[in-house]
Amino acid sequence: MKQRIKYIIGISALLGSLAFGQFISHLPAQTLPTNLNGELDQTSIGLLNSNRFDMNHGFSVSMFNVGGHNMSMAAYTNQVSYWAKDNLKLTANISLMQSTLPQLNQMNSSLQNAQVGFGASLDYKFSDNSHFSLNFQNYPTYQRPMNQSLFTPGLR
Repeated sequence: MKQRIKYIIGISALLGSLAFGQFISHLPAQTLPTNLNGELDQTSIGLLNSNRFDMNHGFSVSMFNVGGHNMSMAAYTNQVSYWAKDNLKLTANISLMQSTLPQLNQMNSSLQNAQVGFGASLDYKFSDNSHFSLNFQNYPTYQRPMNQSLFTPGLR
C-alpha cells in the first residue's frame, strides 16, 4: 500500500510539472536595446549621461643635456571634463611627474622623485563672443633662485 501511494504521488508530481511548466520555446524573446535606432530614452539618465563626460590621458618624456649631464623628465596626465550644460564645462586634471634633475631629487627624496600636480577649471560661455573661465592649479615649478639681479651695478 505504501509503495502504491509513493508511485501515485510520483506520477502526479511529474504530470503536474508538465501541465503547469513552461518550455523554453514558449518564453518571449528578451533582448537588450542597443540604442542603434534610438531605442533608449537618454533623457531619463540626465545628470549621469556618458555623453557629457570626456577623459583624456597623456604621457610625455623630455630629455636634455646641460653641461654634459643628461637629464630627463616623464609625466603622465589625466584630464576629466564634464559638460553640466551646453555652455558650462567643469574640468579636473592630475599629473604625475618624475625627473632626474638634481634639485628635484633633493626636494622630494621621500617619494623617489615623484611629483604630483593638479588643477580644476570652470568654463562658462555666455554667448559666441563672451567667455568666462576660472582656473585653479597646483603644479610644481622648478626654478633656480636668481643670485644676480639685472639691476645690480656692474652687470651689463
